[in-house]
Amino acid sequence: MLRVILPFLLCIFVAGCLPTPPGQEASAANEMIVETDRFTGDRTVRTPFYLSRQGFTDTFPVRLSLSATVNSSPPRNALLIVRTTGTDWGFYNSARGEDQYRFSFTELDRRVDSGGGIVTTEEWFGLAIPIAQLTRMSAANYEIEVRGSRNSGVFVVPATVVRAFLAEIGA
Repeated sequence: MLRVILPFLLCIFVAGCLPTPPGQEASAANEMIVETDRFTGDRTVRTPFYLSRQGFTDTFPVRLSLSATVNSSPPRNALLIVRTTGTDWGFYNSARGEDQYRFSFTELDRRVDSGGGIVTTEEWFGLAIPIAQLTRMSAANYEIEVRGSRNSGVFVVPATVVRAFLAEIGA
């Protein structure tokens, strides 16, 4: 029983220590990260990783960040990078929005860590989002369901973060 409870409590503790999305667009705008690659000259705009939660009883908290390369004109696509952490693999491979939009899914990384007898898994994936779809997602908090061969879950993309991101990239 302790082997089941300890990983759950660890996930709750870690989730409570991560930054949550700002409630105001101005706060989200102040947290944007703009970097220029000194080798290619590409200018990348991204948000910090935010903890996306649906309340205290959320069973699928994830960290997420929006990113886009912005050069001379506004980008046509953005990338939503998502990180899940848990005690079991999900092997996520597809994502669909609350409006039935199917996202282009890219598996980025999978890791296993252990310490003190507790094993945690971490899965990173990216969802390519056309700017037109991202604009629709900015109207209200937007839910995305991800599915894998061993698990599925729903998370929220905060509208305040999407609106601030769109303003920063000039879309």
